[in-house]
Amino acid sequence: MIDMRSLVYNFAFKPFKSTSAVLSDYRRAAILKQVPIGGGMFHGLRCHTGLVEVFSKHGTIKFIRLLAVIFIVIPCFAEMGEGDSTAQKVSLAESSIFRDYRLNNNSDSLYQYAREVAFVEKNNQLAIRICQRGLDLTTDHYETRIFLGRLYAWEGQYDSAAVQLHRVLDEQIYFEDARSALADVYIWSGNYVAALELLEQGLQLNPLNTEFIYKRGVCLLKLEQFKASQLAFQQVLKQDPGHAKATAILADLSRQGRARKVSIGYSYNRLAGTRTPWQVLVGRTTLEPWHQLRIELEQRLSFGPVIARFNFARRFGQSGMQFELESYPTIRKGTYAYLALGYSGTQLFPSYRTGAEVFQVLPQAFEVSAGYRSVHLEALDLNIFTGSASKYWRSYWFSIRSFLTPQEVSFSRAWNFQCRRYIRDAETYLELSFGQGESPDISLGAVEVSYLSSRHLNMTYQWKLDDLNLIKSVLSFANVEVRKAAYRGDTGFYISYSRRF
Repeated sequence: MIDMRSLVYNFAFKPFKSTSAVLSDYRRAAILKQVPIGGGMFHGLRCHTGLVEVFSKHGTIKFIRLLAVIFIVIPCFAEMGEGDSTAQKVSLAESSIFRDYRLNNNSDSLYQYAREVAFVEKNNQLAIRICQRGLDLTTDHYETRIFLGRLYAWEGQYDSAAVQLHRVLDEQIYFEDARSALADVYIWSGNYVAALELLEQGLQLNPLNTEFIYKRGVCLLKLEQFKASQLAFQQVLKQDPGHAKATAILADLSRQGRARKVSIGYSYNRLAGTRTPWQVLVGRTTLEPWHQLRIELEQRLSFGPVIARFNFARRFGQSGMQFELESYPTIRKGTYAYLALGYSGTQLFPSYRTGAEVFQVLPQAFEVSAGYRSVHLEALDLNIFTGSASKYWRSYWFSIRSFLTPQEVSFSRAWNFQCRRYIRDAETYLELSFGQGESPDISLGAVEVSYLSSRHLNMTYQWKLDDLNLIKSVLSFANVEVRKAAYRGDTGFYISYSRRF
């Protein structure tokens, strides 16, 4: 690979007795427009009487060689690199030729230029390298080190960010910008306990720091200490009545303070026989459609929510009812459980079903779970093991779940993947899910268990009308192998309405 910096140096600058003298003259002559090479090269020359000074001082031939570099050599290399990645583009800040000219080898200049590169050019990787250069010159330039920590955090390199910010706090315990940035790193990585401890230390030093109080409230909210978080946000508004984020969160907490929610939902499924396992869109039905009505009541208690649900279904010309009870009790901070019990006296649903699962929140916004399901049908008892892994990333939530049972049934090796995109808040989102096999967590009976195979795709949209009302809709596509080489397509729609009170 050709080293452009070496080529330009040998061709244009080496003949001069002092490169810095040439650059100094060019600075005075204002020949170069101060923009990065990767951002559009030199946008032109501003010729004025300063050119005469450079021309007369360094000689005609040498000056022509320098102009040739500016007009011919450097633009050619810029065109050659237009298709390269950002990491391959040469920047003015990284060029040894112009570094003295552009930045004066000064930590303050490097810090300002790093911010320009990060916020204007949106190039965090280059900004990181500029900050590192500045710290090589001045190790105790704390603004640069804090900004480097934030850059690492924005790139998801939380450990590297924490190292930089801890170093500042170790040397300057009262540096509130460093403490605030480190709190952000802990919050973004899901380490709310560490963030809370850090912020409380900061509030001991400065009890009136509104930013610390707000972030403390965020940590308490994430740790589900709702009353304490509400008091923190109220204190923020007492000090800063116009704090928009605290106002919005308090309104949301007020809504969540309503302990009850009632929901009603209806699903309709069109069915038709198909020739292949991938026909999921049903136009003309060849089988009787399925209908199901769902009514549920949720009550929040001190240990967690409890949900009572009633299902009424009509399938295969039969009608049936099912009663379910579910709960999500909190075991400790970051650990909660799922408990379920269901009963039905018809073949459309299991005679009874039970479920138990433990969920554990992990660092870096991960969550894992392991549990057990039991399904009792008229002529078959099933024992099912299940587990899941989830990850929050920015405004997305990803989850994969598997069901395993030693018996040869439709969900002996079932799995499901979900991807959720939060739009405005935690209750307004779009979700895409797909997988194979039947899930024992849904309403199923002896017929579903006997399926040889199945696959499904669901698209969900839930939106919050206001603080009290929610609407959820689901469009589903599925295909099942009801018997050897005999398939059935299933296109369904579900809609529900929920209200808090």
